[in-house]
Amino acid sequence: LSRTVRGEIDWIVMRCLEKDRARRYQSAGALSDDIGRHLNGDDVLARAPTRAYRIRKFVRRHAVGLTVSSLFFVVLVGALFATSIALIRERRASALAEQANVDALGAVRASVSWDAPDRPTKLFQENYERLRAAYGEDNKLTISAKQAMARLATQEGDFAEAEKLLADNIERSRRVCGKHSVEFLGATALMVHCLNVQRRLEETIPYSKEVFQIVDSDEMPRLHAEWYAPQWGYQLTKLQRHSEAREPLLGALRILRTRSPDLHERIKDILLCLAEGAEVLGEDELARKWRLEAYAEARAATALGAKGVPQR
Repeated sequence: LSRTVRGEIDWIVMRCLEKDRARRYQSAGALSDDIGRHLNGDDVLARAPTRAYRIRKFVRRHAVGLTVSSLFFVVLVGALFATSIALIRERRASALAEQANVDALGAVRASVSWDAPDRPTKLFQENYERLRAAYGEDNKLTISAKQAMARLATQEGDFAEAEKLLADNIERSRRVCGKHSVEFLGATALMVHCLNVQRRLEETIPYSKEVFQIVDSDEMPRLHAEWYAPQWGYQLTKLQRHSEAREPLLGALRILRTRSPDLHERIKDILLCLAEGAEVLGEDELARKWRLEAYAEARAATALGAKGVPQR
């Protein structure tokens, strides 16, 4: 009882001292009436603030902080929503790409099992059309599907169709994926291959030169550098332009020795190509030097092979 009485008196006093005018007694008479209710054992008007009142007070007191927190929460929810949408799209794209791979394998089996040489082409075309309808032309999946069609056209000897597809893919992949991308480098390398098959070696030089210039940068991943770096020099060597081939071959040698010194077989091939050119140009001492270096690389490759280290 004493605790209850003390609590009511405390609340009456606290109401008199309340900072909020609306919660104070409006007059001395109101205070007297509440004391009378306390003495008579009735419920007094002075009570602890309600939960709703406390919430309103808290909101007014911390308006700025709550506003910032609310904005942060909205941004967070928006980011989570956007991330979820992106993940859903990525999963759909992966599923579509996987289906395209399944269809491509089906095309190969069809060409072997069924006596229908046009069947693979139709399946590749259907895959490409489906991806284009879903994602448009300017998309990595669509670009890759078109490149698969170009590769098949090259294998079947339809060079005009292959060149048309590759010319579009080279420019599109450069714009959409970037010049350091697998898509651009792959399309350019396939164009070089297509022209090589047709013995149009001279036309490969601009493509090979551009790829070398792209590869000779710190942005290029190691795997791309080691594969594409020697191609310009090799193409010039095929054309018997040994003097011109030397600089790009030495550049390729520098790239591989700097980034992939363990690729002894590839380095050996470049050195032999340099030695061949030096012999044609009558530079016997230089040719001998490069052949000795090639021999050393071959021995290093053999030693790694004995240890079970594969050479790409």
